[in-house]
Amino acid sequence: MNDLKDQIITIPDYQRDGDQWDDERKSLFVESVINNLTIPALFFVAQLGRDGVERSEVVDGQQRLTTLKAFYEGRFRLVPPSEAPYLSPNSIHYAGKHYSGPQNSDQAIS
Repeated sequence: MNDLKDQIITIPDYQRDGDQWDDERKSLFVESVINNLTIPALFFVAQLGRDGVERSEVVDGQQRLTTLKAFYEGRFRLVPPSEAPYLSPNSIHYAGKHYSGPQNSDQAIS
């Protein structure tokens, strides 16, 4: 997430808008990551910048990456179990919660 913020990883203009998924799909994707399920690979192409710093462009996986970034930044909550067919029985513990960093909270995943 820091590499996105620091523009070490960039999303090129040819990529479609990064907010194509609805909340259910975002929640199910984040649940897959939380439960260490297999997700499709992210593909990047590395380029050396004029400043000598290697940067990577997202070739495939922009929607997945921006969804993780939005969750990491606390910009959405996982939907409640009534709104998504969560895969894992443990996911009920995550439903309706958001990411809030290292703090332990009753309503946060950390």
